Amino acid sequence: MGGGRAVTLVPPPFMWGCTSCLLLYAGVLREARVGDGAVRAQLALAAHLVDDHPDDVPPPHAEGCRVCPGYASAAEPAEVARLWAEHRVREYFLPERAARRW
Repeated sequence: MGGGRAVTLVPPPFMWGCTSCLLLYAGVLREARVGDGAVRAQLALAAHLVDDHPDDVPPPHAEGCRVCPGYASAAEPAEVARLWAEHRVREYFLPERAARRW
């Protein structure tokens, strides 16, 4: 991110075995470089991960996350469960600093 260098994360092993994951991840990388749909591509990949790989959703972030405490203290946990899961899977395809920002 800093210094104009591109950051490419290596997806976890389970994503390599899923064609949809790879295609959506390629879209995230492409949009980050040349498109205006970067957020849309990230949301599509996060939704796919939550829907098709629910056992691989990471646990809540323990430290350094500006978002998880808000979800953890939600008055209606069921209403934010999906959004919280989509937030947590972002660590698979974004640098930690960006993934824990929103």
